[in-house]
Amino acid sequence: MTVWIALLGGFSVLVIEILGVHLLAPWFGSSTIIWSQQIAIILLAMAVGAWFGGNVARKQVDLHSKLSKVLAVAAAFFILLAYGVDYFAAKILPTHLSLDQVAGLFQIGSFASAIIFFAPPVFFLSWVTPILVELRVADGSSAGQASGRLGAIATAGSLAGIYFSTFIAIPILGVRASIIAVAILLAIASLMLSKRLRLAIGLPLLGLPLLLESPSLYANMPPSSTLVESLHTPYQKLRVIEFVDTNDGSVERWLQMNEGLDSYQSRWKSTAGELSQWPGGYYDLFALLPTYIEYQQADVKPQHNYCILGYGGGSAVMPIATAEQNHPYKVVGIEIDPVVTQLAEKHMPLPQELSANIEVYSDVDARAALRFCDEEQDAIIVDAYSRQFEVPLHMATKEFFEETYGKLADGGVLCFNLGTTGTELADNVLGYVTASIVASFGSEYVRLQHVARSRNWIIFARKAKQLPPLSEMASLLPSGWPIELGASCLPAECIEGAALKLNPTPALSDDKNSLMANQFFEWAKD
Repeated sequence: MTVWIALLGGFSVLVIEILGVHLLAPWFGSSTIIWSQQIAIILLAMAVGAWFGGNVARKQVDLHSKLSKVLAVAAAFFILLAYGVDYFAAKILPTHLSLDQVAGLFQIGSFASAIIFFAPPVFFLSWVTPILVELRVADGSSAGQASGRLGAIATAGSLAGIYFSTFIAIPILGVRASIIAVAILLAIASLMLSKRLRLAIGLPLLGLPLLLESPSLYANMPPSSTLVESLHTPYQKLRVIEFVDTNDGSVERWLQMNEGLDSYQSRWKSTAGELSQWPGGYYDLFALLPTYIEYQQADVKPQHNYCILGYGGGSAVMPIATAEQNHPYKVVGIEIDPVVTQLAEKHMPLPQELSANIEVYSDVDARAALRFCDEEQDAIIVDAYSRQFEVPLHMATKEFFEETYGKLADGGVLCFNLGTTGTELADNVLGYVTASIVASFGSEYVRLQHVARSRNWIIFARKAKQLPPLSEMASLLPSGWPIELGASCLPAECIEGAALKLNPTPALSDDKNSLMANQFFEWAKD
């Protein structure tokens, strides 16, 4: 019996650690800081719990009964965890605000949630091993042998918890149902120790609240939006939401990944049944790429090759296809989460006639995949976010940009989307990422363009060739394009030339990278 309880204890703690962040993600995202907070609080709860559990075990009085009660209390906290996080978060988060206005509150809310809902069950579960060790010693085992073997068994349970959470709980059972299932296992173990198994007939009642709709489905929903579909994957929480214009019947859909409010990964629009060629936002600036690629090239290339790192729902494709017009092009998309592309194909489909121009590879990290992409890319678009507002650390370093430089054809263009609250080059995220790009491409070949009415900048960097002067952009761009796209080419909305040379921030490297801390403090202070 002690073996199975030790296994269950280790299993339960890891289930909380992994699934807990998935519970928080719809409300607070799942940034690296939130992960770090979650792990730190759980480790603290384990340490304090083991200390208290050791003191309880030392008394050697009615340990079976105490162990039974500890498991019952842990089960009760699992039930509270399954339902309490959603209602707590719904109460403390304000509505109708933008991401940059509440980013700091996300850190506070996730910290408070972890203290209230995750620390207590881990605290009590950490009593299990000391009590089991004392029971083994009472049965004749040595203290060293008992603690070593039970520690190994608990670790094996933790390993099982990792694989259960990743491959069974999230994709098959669901997060809340899995947490309740663990609560029921803890309750059964408690009843077996107390020899009150007849009470187990009431355990299925613990699952009754699963019949209620979870508030997390609608966490941080933008005003006037409706939910289309929401689901968890091993990587993140995904959600497709929809806006319908009652005046003209036009439809707009957003794909959100561990995010809410006014934040989205992919954007899709249709009017009168026709897919819009302009998704809006920063995607529209990708239409500048053919102009930048061909500027002062001696010969027009027979085909333009695009590589999109962070393909998402393919929102970047429509502006590119529009700008290319009848010129041949090929798009290779890299998306780490295969469910993202499936969800986008279902709810945000691109025109069928574009399928011959697109190849999408999923379930692979973008930087790793880039090494295996064909040489002579004409444009590499980086639109990757590991979580809500975080650029992946390994895709913002000078080494990464050296790799992109090597993959570009002569005159090819890097296009990097960066969400930031910064408006100038200083000791901030914008300055660090720009410095890292300049280190590989050179300041004379880099331009930052601000996206109108947004917190996004698009950083363009051309390989060994100048970008078109801003003074020529009006004559180079076709008429009828979105006014926001033209506005991004105004000198007041761009940073280039001498300003890049004076950038005081150093480049980031794979070995030394302060981007995570900078992103946290930048968003938190706003």
